[in-house]
Amino acid sequence: MDAQELSPGALRLLRLVTFAGAVRDAQELVGFQGDFASSIAVLQVGGLVETDPVIAPTDAGIETLESWYAADRRHLREEDKSRFLGRFQPLDREVKRLASLWQEAVSRDDWDKRLQAVEELSALHAKAVALIAEFAPVLPRFVEFSQRLALAHEKVLDGETEFFVAVRCDSYHTIWFQFHEDLLRLLQREREPE
Repeated sequence: MDAQELSPGALRLLRLVTFAGAVRDAQELVGFQGDFASSIAVLQVGGLVETDPVIAPTDAGIETLESWYAADRRHLREEDKSRFLGRFQPLDREVKRLASLWQEAVSRDDWDKRLQAVEELSALHAKAVALIAEFAPVLPRFVEFSQRLALAHEKVLDGETEFFVAVRCDSYHTIWFQFHEDLLRLLQREREPE
């Protein structure tokens, strides 16, 4: 099955399943928005995922996802790839630093450090959204990450602080991790050692 034959929701679900490797149910797919049952049925009928005993991508599913990335790669010039990665990497380091700052502040019950982390997240968020907006004309699907980051940021500002780094919700850190993984696959790069 070709990537163009799939709905955007089914492609996003295939991407999440492939990133995860295997999941037991929809609850393990943090960040999927859409009709899970119908999207998984389309992927299963197309032979792109298997669902017994767990949901996992098939070889055909991995190939379909790769064809999606390959189609996007054709629209990117080498200088765009280098520029995007060069602008992304400092933000990535900053997200990781802020996640550590937040976790340390929580473990020490340090409310000043928590406030500092939230303020720094807001400054970083403006840069992240600007980066995505700059490249959205070439990579429109990245707008999804911008929207999800904005929602997580808003929730953190509203006091729902689990949306900073928690792994069981669509937290800022989790979304950023998925964005990073998506970008690396698009650019055919390996994740740098921590």
